[in-house]
Amino acid sequence: MLDDSAYLDRLSYTGPTAPTLETLRALHLAHLYAVPFENLDIHIGRKIILDEEKLFDKIVSHRRGGFCYELNGLFAALLRALSFDVTLLAAGVWNLAHQRFDPEFDHLCLLVRLEERWLADVGFGDTFREPLRLDDPGEQIQNGKAYRIERDGDWWIMHEPDSGGRRAATALSSARANWVSLPSAVTITKPRPTRLSPKSACAVALRRRAASPSAVTA
Repeated sequence: MLDDSAYLDRLSYTGPTAPTLETLRALHLAHLYAVPFENLDIHIGRKIILDEEKLFDKIVSHRRGGFCYELNGLFAALLRALSFDVTLLAAGVWNLAHQRFDPEFDHLCLLVRLEERWLADVGFGDTFREPLRLDDPGEQIQNGKAYRIERDGDWWIMHEPDSGGRRAATALSSARANWVSLPSAVTITKPRPTRLSPKSACAVALRRRAASPSAVTA
């Protein structure tokens, strides 16, 4: 069982924990400030095990950072422990060099359902600081930057200003996107660049899986 008190202490978070938008925003921001994006284990060839206990030991007990699967995966566990409704979303990042989206499991972000649906991501590095409304096609202003999510067929594309590109994600059912299926879908074989540049490509597309009864729907 997740020790949410220790996790909140890791975030230096002492605010409300009720499953509300206020709490989600505060936790999202606290996580970004307290837990860094880092992929050092990948660079040194250390095996990545997507197991909640091992991730907790690394990120909370040993006060390390991690990459998207680790950070968003464990953040999802914290949110669920606090009674939030969370779905893991597999993602593919826009590759500027090849002008295409990378494979859809290249990234992981989160869908949080409250009265509205919110896109959360504490595992990308330099991106939005508070969750974005998934179903709002207008500009969403944060820190002087205008983020925008648009629908493109079965995809939602999240545009980040001054990026020069896009990053994309595919929506999966909560039954499919778990620590049993994700490792078999993703093979980490080489170091990936840390996505910390203010001008890194940052856009997200979320695709529905209409065939699944628990899939994300319009």
